[in-house]
Amino acid sequence: EAQRPPAVDVFKIDIDSFDCDVIPLVLRAYRPAVVIAEVNVYFPPPLKMRLLPSPLGFNNEERGNVYECSAQHMDDEVMRPLGYSLLQMDWQNVMYARDEVAAAIGMGGGVDVQAAYHQGYAAQPRRLAHFPWGLPLEHLLHCADYGGRAAAAIEWARASEHRQREGV
Repeated sequence: EAQRPPAVDVFKIDIDSFDCDVIPLVLRAYRPAVVIAEVNVYFPPPLKMRLLPSPLGFNNEERGNVYECSAQHMDDEVMRPLGYSLLQMDWQNVMYARDEVAAAIGMGGGVDVQAAYHQGYAAQPRRLAHFPWGLPLEHLLHCADYGGRAAAAIEWARASEHRQREGV
């Protein structure tokens, strides 16, 4: 008889790289009641960003502002399809609960990822003091619409890629 994995109430992950690839594996095996994970706050909703594995590997010390996945990607592509509802965002950390747990505490369906991002990160008065390395992408928070954010993010990524190739 196959041994069942132990029950897990709370799962916290912060590996600064492929969190969005690891989380589904853990959730399918253990189904924790609550999940706390770190997301990349520099790509605000509704932008979806995910770090892709590369045959060249991943250097955590040279990652710059590209790591993990965005809050929108985490919500749409990882957590909600696996039956989890967003409860809150606190700085770069998101907290999810299994849908039935969220319903039991009066938060059925969870909160909107854009509202959680705004309250938990974008509206924080000392955001740049706590996260000064986010200054190169700060302009994304001030784009009025999705098209503007997407265009600005692509422009930043192209410039960043060029600087990396040129060793700047």
